[in-house]
Amino acid sequence: MRMIEKFVILLYDRTSKCTDIDKARRKIFARKNNVQLIPSTKAALEEHVKRAEYQGGHVWGQILLPAPELPPPTKWGWSRTGEGQYTPYWTRLPEAAHSCI
Repeated sequence: MRMIEKFVILLYDRTSKCTDIDKARRKIFARKNNVQLIPSTKAALEEHVKRAEYQGGHVWGQILLPAPELPPPTKWGWSRTGEGQYTPYWTRLPEAAHSCI
């Protein structure tokens, strides 16, 4: 996860020496002052990595099997919304609107 975190930081600031994505977010925001130009939080990145691991490792890893045995997506960054329907679980952090006054 540390390598993925560093990779994402370098996507947004190729000269950064930061290894913590949340610290890099603060530094990049202080320079650019635009929320759209900063990376995701560590919590959101972890959820995204889980979804990517599920898709790449489990789903595509068993693509040639006639009856693949997949683990439940709810343990890999997805929330169940209905019968057979799932939505991405974006982050463990509360929404900024609820945590900022």
